[in-house]
Amino acid sequence: MKDEEVALFRKQLLDKLKVLKGDVNVLENDVARSKKDSATHDISKFADLGSDNYEVEFDMEMLETESEEIQAIVEAIKRTDDGTFGTCAACSKRILKPRLRAIPYAKLCVKCKTMEEENGGPLDL
Repeated sequence: MKDEEVALFRKQLLDKLKVLKGDVNVLENDVARSKKDSATHDISKFADLGSDNYEVEFDMEMLETESEEIQAIVEAIKRTDDGTFGTCAACSKRILKPRLRAIPYAKLCVKCKTMEEENGGPLDL
């Protein structure tokens, strides 16, 4: 892959990382505020408390998902630095550009990702 193309993917990854970090900060603040608010509820607001707990759980799941995506993006940025970006971590073949355009932090080619999904877990790299 050309250096210019890698640079464009790197910029896209950095932009996405910035957005996700902002989202994580908002979610963390929401969770902290919800936990504080639920601690001050009295028994007469029991139904509201259940709804609040659901929202906290939902926000925490979103935090986990976004944290995993952030980690994948950070790893992809490192691959742009070390020259392995666009190379499948399992088979060492080139990851096709359409896949990278869709998921710029992809570390597996389509074939290896499909095998991983069919096996129900990560491939032994």
